[in-house]
Amino acid sequence: MVRTAALLLLAAILGGCASAKLTEWEIAQAEPRPESWNPGSIWTLVLVDQDETIIRTLTVRFTDEIATKSCIGGDWKKLEILTERPPRPSGLFAEPEPAYWTEGSLMMIDLTANFCDNYTPLLGRLTAIGLTGEHGTEHMLGGETIGRFYGAPVQ
Repeated sequence: MVRTAALLLLAAILGGCASAKLTEWEIAQAEPRPESWNPGSIWTLVLVDQDETIIRTLTVRFTDEIATKSCIGGDWKKLEILTERPPRPSGLFAEPEPAYWTEGSLMMIDLTANFCDNYTPLLGRLTAIGLTGEHGTEHMLGGETIGRFYGAPVQ
């Protein structure tokens, strides 16, 4: 129930038009997970803004370890950030704990899963060759779509 409500909210925020995006995400949830993804794999993620300018790149490992509980609810797994450009700013009040969950070919990554009401979600669809979707921010007063992201396995 919590996951469905969270998915509705994220689809509305990241998609602008909830009904069109919800259908896309519902379809992704029902699809089988592609063989291109498995726990332990290492991927590169490229985040771009609305103009398709690269604003961040990450190399990550999708672990099978249970992550810190997210306020969104669900079965979150730890996401290890191996490299990050530009580097994350230091001196934050708490260290962000990235996490992810998958259902079918739908994947949600939250780079700040341990921060309630201040999320940095990446919501996308796994395919045979990678991952693509939208990323943005979400907080108590709303949120915004920043752009798209693309991912591919590197190991």
